[in-house]
Amino acid sequence: VQIYLPLPIIRSRIMEKNKVAGFDLSLSSTGFSVKGKTDILTSKKKGEERLQEYYIQFNNLIKEYKFEVAILENYAFSSPFQREALAELGGVFKLACANNNVIVVMIPPTSLKKFVTGGGKAKKDEMRLYAYKKWGIEFETNDEVDAYALRKLGEKIVSKEPVTQYESEVIARVLQKLSPEAIEKLRS
Repeated sequence: VQIYLPLPIIRSRIMEKNKVAGFDLSLSSTGFSVKGKTDILTSKKKGEERLQEYYIQFNNLIKEYKFEVAILENYAFSSPFQREALAELGGVFKLACANNNVIVVMIPPTSLKKFVTGGGKAKKDEMRLYAYKKWGIEFETNDEVDAYALRKLGEKIVSKEPVTQYESEVIARVLQKLSPEAIEKLRS
């Protein structure tokens, strides 16, 4: 788990459930979830033009929904497909967040799977099924499912709501990787 704190932090952060967003970055279909809305961002452009379009979309989302914490699924390091391009998209996302004083918390894919299913090895269809069972929601894309689950994880981290045993293990693992200052900012 990695956290990126934009510097300087201009104002104190008051975390409320509606101040957390979840993002599942993809070059073709980036899932995002804020309180009241889960959807995808798309771009048919290529190269730098696509990165610029996504940067504008990320900035617009931050300004419209005014979230202060972005929970982002970390890269699948074992995946050989489009790694470099996806890393560039991740950099664009982090830059948009830094420029808007949004804290970014990176969650390993296995931790997200454990938070949703109780185990870290779920396939995409299993994530959909468990999300439906856990929250009673259905989405058209896997990107939306992951973004929604990331937001729900972020809400649990910042709100100190009651959690299941396996959720508690995931949250403890996330918090273990963060500095005391970062935890204080997330939970204050």
